[in-house]
Amino acid sequence: MPSKCLAFGYATLMLATLALRSSSVAFHFVINQNFNVVMEQQTMKPGIETGSFINMMMSRNRSLPEVGKGATLLSWTDRHAYEVMSVSPDGKRVVIQQYIPERIDQNGMSMSECQDYKYEKLNGHNEVVVWRNGAWRSEVIRVEFCKDYYAEFERRQALCETSEQHDALYEEMIKPLLSENSNFRLVDGKTCLKKQYSKVNVLWGVKDEYYDYTF
Repeated sequence: MPSKCLAFGYATLMLATLALRSSSVAFHFVINQNFNVVMEQQTMKPGIETGSFINMMMSRNRSLPEVGKGATLLSWTDRHAYEVMSVSPDGKRVVIQQYIPERIDQNGMSMSECQDYKYEKLNGHNEVVVWRNGAWRSEVIRVEFCKDYYAEFERRQALCETSEQHDALYEEMIKPLLSENSNFRLVDGKTCLKKQYSKVNVLWGVKDEYYDYTF
């Protein structure tokens, strides 16, 4: 039904516009009063960051996170619905959980933007999004080599001349640091925690799941 799909596309764009407009007054009051900055996302670059016109339009916004309100993370062409679990007092650190959406329309595996979902169940896994260096970014804490320990490993590795020596070095310095699922464990003086940040594009206050079946 083309008319329904067209209406859905317009509705999606209107949601993005309304979220931007409705939050702009409070946004400027809170952010400008406390930080004297404007937290506005830049439009996703078509062909580089997104292949979706709707995602591109939704990406530029000044929407604010609010506990109990939804959020949509924008991918290349997909969109993923989240719930906002907590927001820091300064509004720059947000904990979210992804929905496990249940599709309720009958459009099947088509290119249609008309996908309706029911949002009732969360996956129970907290994710952290922070405002950092002029953009929203996901924050992930990983276990990595401590700098001095890795330097020592590289020094000794350079001295290895046979595969047997490489294997022995692995057994001595690497294998004891691995957990049963082959991830690094936190070992004092050998491994340490490191925060990693990756830019994300998010629209706060809107839950909009979409899966692109053409990819």
